[in-house]
Amino acid sequence: MRQVRTLGLSRFRQDGVSFAFMLMFFCTGWCHSVEAKVTKFDPPGSTETLPTGINASKWITGFYLDNAGDTHSFLRTRDGTITTIDVQGATCGTEANSINRSGMIVGVEFDSNCAFHGFIRAPDGTITTFDVPGAIDTVANSVNNGGLITGFYLDSSHHGHGFLRTTDGTFTSFDPKGATDTFAASINKVGAISGTYQTSLNDSHGFVRATDGTITEFDVPNATSTYANSINDSGEIAGAKASGACS
Repeated sequence: MRQVRTLGLSRFRQDGVSFAFMLMFFCTGWCHSVEAKVTKFDPPGSTETLPTGINASKWITGFYLDNAGDTHSFLRTRDGTITTIDVQGATCGTEANSINRSGMIVGVEFDSNCAFHGFIRAPDGTITTFDVPGAIDTVANSVNNGGLITGFYLDSSHHGHGFLRTTDGTFTSFDPKGATDTFAASINKVGAISGTYQTSLNDSHGFVRATDGTITEFDVPNATSTYANSINDSGEIAGAKASGACS
């Protein structure tokens, strides 16, 4: 099996402890009173499937691994129809990360050198790739209902920076004060962005960027590291924390 550079599945495995903690944290208060209907699915040929986004119409996007170890993105509509999404020229695979109300999907495609490029799949199936100017890697993480996209990119020194892409293709780069690496994760309907940044001490902190560009940094009390993963339309942020040293 050839080695494929992937963001999502490797991150999902490595952060398994934090992910489990996050689920436990949210479920403590309400899971006992919720009767969930679970529907299992896999795209044809999948050996591992990772959904990453769902919209109000119950359309689901994500990506999967096939028997050869290649990654492919997918769209599952409400009736259960699954469409595989492959970006032309993405010889190292694709990973869809987010879907908005209209069915627009954004994610990452990997070229023959396994460099990262952002991609947009329009509701009609048209795919457009993009890169932040000057970036060596571009990762599209989230799209809102207005078509604004956020994510992060790596510069020539391999440091991460957040970006906002408007519908006309204009990019705005941003970093919280003191950040050596910035990873924007999620954008809500008004354009507020949440994410995580690291400093020269390799500690992690959460941030939220308002629509006027103001960035507010924050930490969970008593946490050694704070990770901000998702922001809703009310401005509430979900994430995870680490406490104490890791063995």
